[in-house]
Amino acid sequence: LTITSYASLIINGSATSSGGWSTSSDRRVKNSISNPSVNYDVFFDALQPQIFKYNNGTSGRYHIGFIAQEIEDAILEADLTTQDFAGFIRT
Repeated sequence: LTITSYASLIINGSATSSGGWSTSSDRRVKNSISNPSVNYDVFFDALQPQIFKYNNGTSGRYHIGFIAQEIEDAILEADLTTQDFAGFIRT
């Protein structure tokens, strides 16, 4: 497994993106790894991938992913908080 860094990003404040952010899936950069509780089964079962185009997109390509509002609903349905799932942050 090779991890290559192509660029760095330093932000002194806040940032948003209409596109995606990526981070490493490599075990070597993680800690506190454990199996999720039953609440996460409820959470992941509630998620429905969607195919979509971005309103401000220029490529005409389709993307697949999740809708933020539906992720928030699934978090609440599973009795979780944003502390339990870092993939959603309400700003």
